[in-house]
Amino acid sequence: MSYQINEIGSNQCIVLNGLVNIDTIKEIDQFMRSRPDYAKAKFHIWDFRKVEEINIPLNIESQFPDIESIRSHWDYNHKLAIIPDTNNAYEAYLIFADSIRVSTGWECKIFAEYDDALNWCNPWFNNYLSLFFLIELDMDINF
Repeated sequence: MSYQINEIGSNQCIVLNGLVNIDTIKEIDQFMRSRPDYAKAKFHIWDFRKVEEINIPLNIESQFPDIESIRSHWDYNHKLAIIPDTNNAYEAYLIFADSIRVSTGWECKIFAEYDDALNWCNPWFNNYLSLFFLIELDMDINF
């Protein structure tokens, strides 16, 4: 398997590695759609930093004839963050992001770092972690 799916509440971070092709993307899509909390997700982070080679068609939406079904599960506030690898052409990730944006209507953005992607997807999560960290340190918090 050339990927790992990490849960962030009802959202997912997909970490890809090695060779990634359209079959990998389809396999991930099928797995995520089979999950009971599929429709609850507000964002996904696709992390390609460990990818050695990527072979995905630029018109990815043509590979998913049921794109309307995928789109209908999430509203247009859904976010997709992409963290590209450094081995492959950055422009390919821009085209991939634009293809997803056009075919689904989701917000889609490219990031260099995971923390930046997570903060964009869910700024509340990082603020919560910061507050939790301060409480763990037993620091005074004035509201």
